[in-house]
Amino acid sequence: MILDLWWLPIVPAAVAAIVDIRLRRLPNVIVIPALLASLSFAVYGGHIAVALAGAVLAAAVGLAIRVAARGGFGLGDVKLLAYGGSIVGITGLTTFLTGTAIGGGVLGALYLGSRGRQASVPYGVAITLGLALAVGLSD
Repeated sequence: MILDLWWLPIVPAAVAAIVDIRLRRLPNVIVIPALLASLSFAVYGGHIAVALAGAVLAAAVGLAIRVAARGGFGLGDVKLLAYGGSIVGITGLTTFLTGTAIGGGVLGALYLGSRGRQASVPYGVAITLGLALAVGLSD
């Protein structure tokens, strides 16, 4: 019997999300090794172009959000988006980013409603939700 490990790429993102909730930051020690491992597996599986395109485009979206948010979206969030993009590739990027945006909107509304306008939102949680959605819906 082969163990179904579709959920495995979500684990590093979930760990990062928990750290983000507690510390309001996404440490490089979690995100960068996850990204490098993902790209390494893509090389091994022969899908490096798809994974790299997903990572670069997701990071570009994250950088655009960072500029527009003026500090409300950190570089850790950008790197976690790149990790998610490398997992889902360019083919799953729309689902990943849409799920992340919806998760971020819901999370933001909950945080604003319960903690007020000055509350910081741990966006790593939304990125993890978007990744889980994209991975769960993939073939």
